[in-house]
Amino acid sequence: TGEASMPSQTIRAFGEQSRTFGRRTFRRFAVLLAVLLLLTATLAAFAYAAPSPQKNNQSAARKTFDEGERLRRQATPDSLRGAVEKYEESLRLWHESGDRASETAALATLGLTLQLLHQHEKAIEV
Repeated sequence: TGEASMPSQTIRAFGEQSRTFGRRTFRRFAVLLAVLLLLTATLAAFAYAAPSPQKNNQSAARKTFDEGERLRRQATPDSLRGAVEKYEESLRLWHESGDRASETAALATLGLTLQLLHQHEKAIEV
């Protein structure tokens, strides 16, 4: 009788193991699914988040630089002085945003505008 009960004990033990394995696997799957959903929600939030301060600075710098360009094209002494102010402001904003290429362009344009105003010493300092 001891040998006859062995297969049934083995089957019962296997059934218990498979239920335990099934529960464990289900829990792992549920945790993994929750993590994936949380990650997806987080990524979606970043995708629709407000622009970073650097992007805002770049946008403001571009707008300010364009205003300086508009003033410089007028080519009057007052408009050139206004352009210098705009270029200096855009220079500061681009520096804060880390956009070195645009910062360099603003420096060059500022220097040229100062030369148009015959402020050669200041143009050299820039």
